[in-house]
Amino acid sequence: MTDQSGQEFVSYYLQKLLLQMGCNVVGEYKVVALEELDQEEVIERIVSNIVKAFSDQEQYISTADLENTFQYLKARFVNADMEQYKDESYEIKYWYDSGMAECETFQEVLNLRKLQCRSDVHEV
Repeated sequence: MTDQSGQEFVSYYLQKLLLQMGCNVVGEYKVVALEELDQEEVIERIVSNIVKAFSDQEQYISTADLENTFQYLKARFVNADMEQYKDESYEIKYWYDSGMAECETFQEVLNLRKLQCRSDVHEV
């Protein structure tokens, strides 16, 4: 968090970092001089938006940025030359073991994760 000095840059950087990690950014909050705001109200609004994103299952919707990142990484880790290293490289092994290597889009990955989460919940 910054106080007017670079908050746009920091916000942009953090969003890009999260996207590279496969996260879907569902909101952005920039707060200047928090002590002047009703802190409980700000926190309640943020939590409410996060809960809404999960209850609406927005976390299972891909974006153009996520699709681009997925395609770039898939081309890098999933190909005939790299498959031979799947026992030596954690990243390559993860692509194959998780089922991501068979997915054509990141939306397919998200759908796969959604099914896995549902089956995990039913097993408990």
